Amino acid sequence: MATFLKKTGKMLRYAKKILVKVSFDAALFKKELQKAIRLLVADEVKKLKKWCYRKFGGQYDQVLEECFVLPSQQSFLQQNPRTHQ
Repeated sequence: MATFLKKTGKMLRYAKKILVKVSFDAALFKKELQKAIRLLVADEVKKLKKWCYRKFGGQYDQVLEECFVLPSQQSFLQQNPRTHQ
């Protein structure tokens, strides 16, 4: 279990490092953010989300919303189709 935690912590740090390096280009940033969200476990995605909004909130609000907020809404709508008809 400890090995798993070490690996996942490393993935989060790696994702942050990559996002900083590609933050000069919105399309590349979005692509890498989507990849990170797919690869990380749920708890790490929450940490990544907080970090991204602090670090890139002003620069990439739209991208962050597309990657973090909209998928959650889509998942909710798929699970509860009658609530939004």
